[in-house]
Amino acid sequence: MTQEYTVWIGKTAYPVVVSDERKALLAAKAAGRAFVGLIHMEEHGGGSQEDDIWDAEYLATPDAICPEYLERIVLRHIGLPWIITETDRLIIREFTVEDIAGMPEEPDAWFTQEERDADQIFYDTEKLKAYIKGQYRFYEYGIWALVRKTDGRIIGKAGLSNAKKRDFARASAPEEQLGKVAETGNDFEPKSRVDSENDFPDANGMEDREFLELGYHVFHPYRRQGYAEEACRAILAYARDELDCPVCACVAGENTASVQLLRKLQVKYYLSGK
Repeated sequence: MTQEYTVWIGKTAYPVVVSDERKALLAAKAAGRAFVGLIHMEEHGGGSQEDDIWDAEYLATPDAICPEYLERIVLRHIGLPWIITETDRLIIREFTVEDIAGMPEEPDAWFTQEERDADQIFYDTEKLKAYIKGQYRFYEYGIWALVRKTDGRIIGKAGLSNAKKRDFARASAPEEQLGKVAETGNDFEPKSRVDSENDFPDANGMEDREFLELGYHVFHPYRRQGYAEEACRAILAYARDELDCPVCACVAGENTASVQLLRKLQVKYYLSGK
C-alpha cells in the first residue's frame, strides 16, 4: 500500500510518501521526497516486512500517521527545527546552527568542567550539527532552545537527556536528598537495591525502568522572571504525554536555586559532587 500526502510548511507544499513497498520508498528517496516506511505489527509481527524496508529513515504504524507526525517528518527532511511545545511566553524548539550567533557565553554558569565541555555543543557549528543529526533525529528529544515569543530571542535552554549513572554514583547521602514524587508523571517507586561499587541506592529508584534527566539553563539577563519553572513544567508534561517516561534530575548541592525549583516541581533529584 502506498499513499501520498501533502504537508504545507508556510506557503510551500511538500509531498510525503507513506508506503510498505520497498520500490515506492526507493523511488521517493531518489526523487528527494520525504518518506515513511509503513509497518503492520499485528499482521506481520515486525519481522520480514520490517526487514524489507529497513533503510527507511522513519518507520511508523498506520495509526501513527497523522498531520502532526507528517509535519515533523517534513521539517526534519528540509532541515527545520521541531517545535516541541509552547507556554504562555515561550516557544520550546530544537536548536539550529543559525542560533549560535545569538548565544551568550556564560563560562561561570557551570559547576563542573564536564558541564562546561558539554555546553560547548551549542557554540560550535560542527558539534551542533552532529548533535542535531544524532540526538534529535535518533532520540527525538534533547536540550532545546527557549525562545521568547515577544521578540524571538533565545533566553536559555532546557530539555531532556539520557541520565548518566555516574553522575548519581557520586551523590552524597542520596537517600536524604530525594525530592518528592512528581504529580506530572514521575511516579516511580524507590528501591532498596544498592549500587555495589558506591554503596548508594541505584540512581533511578525505578527497578530497571528507563528514565530521563531534566536540565535547564536560563541566561543571566532573564533570570528571576519565572522562565525556568515555566519551561520545566512544559517539558515535564511533554515527557509524560509524548515520551511516557519518568524524569529525574542531578544537581550540584551549591546550586540552591535549582534545588528549590526541583522541589517546587516535585521532581526527584540527587545532589552531585564536584
